[in-house]
Amino acid sequence: VSSSSSSSSSNSHTPSIVDEVLKEFWNDCVEEQAFWTFAAIMQRIGSLFGDELHGFHKCTDCFVKLFAYHASNELVQHLNNEDVFTSILCPWYHTLFSHPSLNRNIATRIWDVFIVERMDFSVILKLSYLILVRHKQQLLQMDFVAIVTFCKSPQCLMFNGVDDHELITRAGKLQLMELYLQPIRDLTQTKITQQT
Repeated sequence: VSSSSSSSSSNSHTPSIVDEVLKEFWNDCVEEQAFWTFAAIMQRIGSLFGDELHGFHKCTDCFVKLFAYHASNELVQHLNNEDVFTSILCPWYHTLFSHPSLNRNIATRIWDVFIVERMDFSVILKLSYLILVRHKQQLLQMDFVAIVTFCKSPQCLMFNGVDDHELITRAGKLQLMELYLQPIRDLTQTKITQQT
C-alpha cells in the first residue's frame, strides 16, 4: 500500500516540475522575443534618439507641414502661436505613445499596429494628427502649459470618457498628403541622409 501511495505521490509531483520547467522556458522565449522585437524597432527608429535627434526633427518638420496642410486654419494658427509642436511630439514620438502617463490600452494597440505596418513611422504621424484634430475644441481653449499637459495625459487617447479605440481604425483609413509622409516612412534613411 505504501509503495502505491508513494508512486502516485511522485506522479502528481512530476507534472508540476514539468509545468515549472515549461513555464520558465516560455518566459525565456517571451523575454528573448521581446528583446529582438525591441532591437528591430530601435534599428528602424534609432535616428529619433541619435546625435542631434535628426530623426525626431525630421518627423516634427514633416508633421508640422502635414498638419498645416490638412488641419483647420484656426487650430493650426493656435498651436503655432503657442509653439507647442516639439513639446507635444517629443513624448509621443520618443515613446511611441507608451509614455507612462498615457493610456496603456491604446498604447498597446498603437504598438501592435506600428509593428504590423513594418514600423512605418507614418502610422505615428497619422495618430498624432487625429488626436489633435479630435480634441480641437478643447485645445483651442488652452494655453501652452495646458496643451502640453493634456497631450501627456490619458485623456488625449480618450473620447467621450472612454478609450478611443476608433482612433486606431481611423488612422488605418486616413489618407494624408504623401509628400509629407514619405520622408519619414523609413527613419533608417534619416541617418544615411544626415551623414552625407
